[in-house]
Amino acid sequence: MNRYKEDRPATWQTDEEPIGITNVISNYKSDLVIIDCISIWVPNILFDILGGFDEVHEQFDKNRYLHSTMQSMNTQLNYY
Repeated sequence: MNRYKEDRPATWQTDEEPIGITNVISNYKSDLVIIDCISIWVPNILFDILGGFDEVHEQFDKNRYLHSTMQSMNTQLNYY
């Protein structure tokens, strides 16, 4: 991680925020903001909202079932 920071131009402003990046971004005056590693930020938010891994996994399973059920109902309604 430190190597990446050292490779950045000195003019870049760098902040590390695991969850509340909108608060950090709103303080920038630049027209361009780079969010590095959004693939870590999204799970951080899910874990913050839903709890641990088991809770997040459970919610995904519930949503997958709901989505599947809605698709099935939609297919049946379009058939008739």
